Amino acid sequence: MKRNSKHRSPIFIYLIAVVYAIIGSTLFYVFYLFGVFEYLPDNQTLLKWDSIWYDDLRANGYSFLVGKMCNLAFFPAYPYLWRISGLQAIGISIVNSAVFLLSFTRIVVITKLPLNYCLFLLTIPSFIFFFLPYSESFFLASVTLVLWGYSRSASWAKFVGIFFCSTIRSIAFVFFPAFLVICVVVVIKGKNIKKEVIDTICCLFSSLLGVVLVALLQYYETGKWLYFLNVQAFWGRTWQIPAFPLTTIDPSQMLGIDSIAFTIGLICIFVICNLLTRYFTNRKLFQAQLAAFEEPIILSILILAGTVIVDTCFTSVVDGHSNIWSINRHILCTPFCIMFIVWWWKSDLDKVALIGIFVTVALGFLLTGLYGYPQHMLIFLLFFASLYILKYQARYRLIVALSCLIGLILQLKLYDRFLHHLWVG
Repeated sequence: MKRNSKHRSPIFIYLIAVVYAIIGSTLFYVFYLFGVFEYLPDNQTLLKWDSIWYDDLRANGYSFLVGKMCNLAFFPAYPYLWRISGLQAIGISIVNSAVFLLSFTRIVVITKLPLNYCLFLLTIPSFIFFFLPYSESFFLASVTLVLWGYSRSASWAKFVGIFFCSTIRSIAFVFFPAFLVICVVVVIKGKNIKKEVIDTICCLFSSLLGVVLVALLQYYETGKWLYFLNVQAFWGRTWQIPAFPLTTIDPSQMLGIDSIAFTIGLICIFVICNLLTRYFTNRKLFQAQLAAFEEPIILSILILAGTVIVDTCFTSVVDGHSNIWSINRHILCTPFCIMFIVWWWKSDLDKVALIGIFVTVALGFLLTGLYGYPQHMLIFLLFFASLYILKYQARYRLIVALSCLIGLILQLKLYDRFLHHLWVG
């Protein structure tokens, strides 16, 4: 496999991302002028779904409501930074856009991801959340600091980034096992065991400190201790065995994107299981394959695998089907998805692993019942075909271009749906 790793300057990558954002914004405005879209983003239309809760937390702090949804489900770092900024919804959305563009550029520079992969990433439909009053951009910036810490062996950057991640979103419960696994992997690789154990303890402490501070703040403002765990039940989330085929809110509009996210999580589970199988059956091959996994990639694969398990098992049931209603945002609109694409680009997969991934993609297709939605089948197949073409069949890049074009159109459509208060993830 020929791997294009030509290094490009941060300014060039940043300009590419900015130009893409300008093209998307211009197209949306043109469609608005021609009556295709009804609304433009403003301080009212941008306050939908979770942004309503973030805005409430920004304006009023935490409040406890008996027997119903309340803002204790959300972590405080992003809405409190929003409060400090003094901005309204449109202003913080512009800030979020800038934070995303800078963080995305830094990740691309750190990983040396080729331009064609960058363009493919930018057209992922769920990336619209980076341009809304959501916490995704600041979470991306925090994880970017962690990745920078790994790339420069700067432990302080990892600890600070992990701390902020744990005050922005309830990620700590996935971080804990992930960092323990990374410690074991590093020990197997034969690196400095003492240093890595200390690093792991500090990572765990940073994440735990973030959660404790969130819990203390919520207790101080409401008198409720760790209520962010209990309040999830009012969103219909409970632990249960998945009921297949899976569904989502408004599947006729959203199932294709949610199926892609679910399948990426399944691929991560397969990668983990494949490595474990090699450990017990072919230790030499296991060591060779493990050496190719850098710590940020291991972290990302573990978190994506954990996320798909949580979103599939900790949810509600709709008409006998488990509801994966937020999975596209939880998986696709994350720095971990970007690192998954980096892993795909860098990995040298043998025939067994490649066949396993093909089977996993087919399994994701079946488990989400995508066969009942022809238009979403096309979106799903184009996405994974594009990943294969980017890695192995560059001469078919027109298919990738078609996938990117559809991705851009879907971004515009999802953004319009959001402004109409229709579900997007």
